[in-house]
Amino acid sequence: MQQPSSYRNIIETKIEEWHQRLAKLEMRARKESASSREKFRVKLDTLSTAVNSAIIELRDLEGQENDQNTMEIKNKILQVFESIDRDLVDYEDKTPFML
Repeated sequence: MQQPSSYRNIIETKIEEWHQRLAKLEMRARKESASSREKFRVKLDTLSTAVNSAIIELRDLEGQENDQNTMEIKNKILQVFESIDRDLVDYEDKTPFML
């Protein structure tokens, strides 16, 4: 029987954070004007695809973890986190919030 990953809670927390941030961007997309909504939607779909790919990669990394490679897996997990966080922050910063 495989032991639970030491990173499971951290990974699940990060995934939930990403879903919350995507949901906020989704709400913003609904408030966009018709002319900019399509561009916003394309970028949001791209971000969503990136998040879904990252989730698959994180779950795969979690399954690979063992006593001998914990630090290597940790570094790979952090790289995935940083990549998605950077993409989300970049997009959030470039997208003005419309009231």
